[in-house]
Amino acid sequence: EWGQQEEKELRMEIAKQELIAHAREAASRVLSALSDRQMSERMALDARKREQFQRLKEQFVKDQERRQAARQEELDDDFSYARELRDRERRLKSLEEELERKARQALVDHYSKLSAEAARREQKALWRIQRHRLESARLRFLLEDEKHIQEMLKAVSEAHQPQEPPDVLLSVHPQVTSPGPEHPEGGQGCDSGSAEQHSPAWDGWNRPGLLTPL
Repeated sequence: EWGQQEEKELRMEIAKQELIAHAREAASRVLSALSDRQMSERMALDARKREQFQRLKEQFVKDQERRQAARQEELDDDFSYARELRDRERRLKSLEEELERKARQALVDHYSKLSAEAARREQKALWRIQRHRLESARLRFLLEDEKHIQEMLKAVSEAHQPQEPPDVLLSVHPQVTSPGPEHPEGGQGCDSGSAEQHSPAWDGWNRPGLLTPL
């Protein structure tokens, strides 16, 4: 009876150890499966992160290239506009110098044939007439240039985002006050002060000493 009890306890111990071994083996398999699953998920997550990073990198490069292209286009437009302004200023200066040269030469040729007293009276009258012609020619030139500038600003505005042109560019040409009628002998029209007055914009465009009477 004692031997049977001991044998029974031994069998129970063996069964217990077998259960423990089976439990450990099952737990090991579960842990291994979990570890493999976690590893797979981690690898998949890393792959998604790499793909997302690559997409962001490509998008950044494209945005940078687009910004550089837009900036280069803007620089090209600014350069073309500045060059157009310089060309316009040179044309205006050349026109002023040519008109001044012709006016002075005409006065010299004309007054060389007159007496001193008659020359002084005639010089004043012809100078006023010549100044009126110069102002008319200048006004026509400025109006044509203003039309050209407006067309160029409109083209630049349509090429970029819509925006109102700066006031300083819209008002680049002054308004010249037309002088009143003058008499050849130095007389003036109805308004005695109109022949001597001109707009401040005209003074701003004239250089010191330009077209002064001889």
